Amino acid sequence: MDHGVCSAKDISEYYQIPPSLLAKVMQRLKRAGLVTSVQGTSGGYALEPSFGDTSFLEFMGCFEEDVALVDCLIQEDSPACLQAHCCSIRNPIAALNDAIQAQFQSLTLEDLVQPASSTGTLVSLHSLSR
Repeated sequence: MDHGVCSAKDISEYYQIPPSLLAKVMQRLKRAGLVTSVQGTSGGYALEPSFGDTSFLEFMGCFEEDVALVDCLIQEDSPACLQAHCCSIRNPIAALNDAIQAQFQSLTLEDLVQPASSTGTLVSLHSLSR
């Protein structure tokens, strides 16, 4: 991965992200140790060398404290679910959630930006933007 410095303004314009939202995102990434900020006239943000080795699940953790398919897997007595006391699909959903989280843990950010593999198991972010 290229670890050059890019200004917040350039990132904001290129990805059409409002500057205030980008500032919050970059703060979280910096707090997680995934980017560094560089001060000065040619300053901006640079990816940390560990960025590419970060799992997608860890990356998601920068923005969400708990990640699950449904709220009741985060908080067992979730007030959002009126069926929690008699739910017949919680265990299958929990198994699916575990499988998805394992996949997200094994998938690195570097994997996400690589061209699709010949096995078809990975999809490049570049191919999604077409």
